[in-house]
Amino acid sequence: MSNLARSGNVATKVICGAQYHVPFVVAASPAKVTPVKDVVTEFKNADSLQDAASRTTNHGHLLSSNFAFKGINVTSRRLAHTDVKFPDMSNYRREVTLDANTAARDTEDQRRSLAHAVYYGAGGVMSLWAAKESAQVMVVFKAMAADQRALASIEVNMNEIPEGVTKTYEWRGKPVFVKHRTKKEIAA
Repeated sequence: MSNLARSGNVATKVICGAQYHVPFVVAASPAKVTPVKDVVTEFKNADSLQDAASRTTNHGHLLSSNFAFKGINVTSRRLAHTDVKFPDMSNYRREVTLDANTAARDTEDQRRSLAHAVYYGAGGVMSLWAAKESAQVMVVFKAMAADQRALASIEVNMNEIPEGVTKTYEWRGKPVFVKHRTKKEIAA
């Protein structure tokens, strides 16, 4: 603990527990004290307030003429949960969930409709694909063997084909074109 006694420009500092007095010179205070000038600006956010506070604490001493000293009260900011600006995600929400007064159970069917459509739609497509594959497997299983098909002959009844018409038949896996010619085409 120390005590300072003033007497003009020379003062004695008395330190508790010391058995001697330490003389030192006290700097004279300026004759005229200039008040802090408030700069009238419109403060819009915490950074502009911080800049203004930094300007007012600059006292123009020899070492601090180009620096703005900030005290603990000047640099402190209120960091509460109410200061955080939360993003608005309304553009990404479904329209049925935008109303905060509507209960979730009232919009449950509308919210789940997409999931149900995807689930049952994909299930339906997979079921149709499985049915098609099983039908093809049965047709191939019941179909005539390739060696029997190679020995097969084809008989075409020309009475079933009208004159001047060409029909296509399959023989040994290849198309055969049969045309019933007219009498004029036969004579030529």
